[in-house]
Amino acid sequence: MRTLVLPVLGKLTLRELGVARCDHFLKQLAKQSDNRAKQAKVVLRLALAVRHEVLPRNPMDHVAWLHREPHISDALTPAEVNAIRAVIAHWEAGRSISGPKPDGQLSAIVEIMLGTSARIGEVLAIRRCDIDTTSKTPSIRLAGTIISRKGEPTFRQDHPKTARSKRTVALPSFTAEAARRRLADRGSSDPDDLLFH
Repeated sequence: MRTLVLPVLGKLTLRELGVARCDHFLKQLAKQSDNRAKQAKVVLRLALAVRHEVLPRNPMDHVAWLHREPHISDALTPAEVNAIRAVIAHWEAGRSISGPKPDGQLSAIVEIMLGTSARIGEVLAIRRCDIDTTSKTPSIRLAGTIISRKGEPTFRQDHPKTARSKRTVALPSFTAEAARRRLADRGSSDPDDLLFH
């Protein structure tokens, strides 16, 4: 409300917020960003003025649908994946002078992200008990994520981004091998220990 709506509509009375004005406002925002227009629409839909009978109806009920261009996902090419692997290997071998001192985790993190399509927080939240590399089809259970909030310690949440996105993913051989190496490097036998620290 403060950053998107009030700078443009803040000087108007509620009765001046008609369908045409709201529609025009959202279309102008959509030219800048689809996401900004969507956020503004959500905020304007919270029509307390209608609930308290200040307005007879919510003008947002009648604005036009926001047309959004279809999003085409980008995927790394095999050459790009191999280039990333080469840069990481160079850095982890200690041949790069930039960045922090390598601790041997980054290559395994990237291999697990590539093999599972998991978010970074989900990969960092994998515990020993979530990994099965001994069965015929190795798998990883993605059942948590890492949360970092300003002013609070970082912690592991017991479900991924949404509670319904817990899943078990079969691993390609390169990912299973990275998980096995990481398990051996960690050395801990506590099933609740995180794979990465």
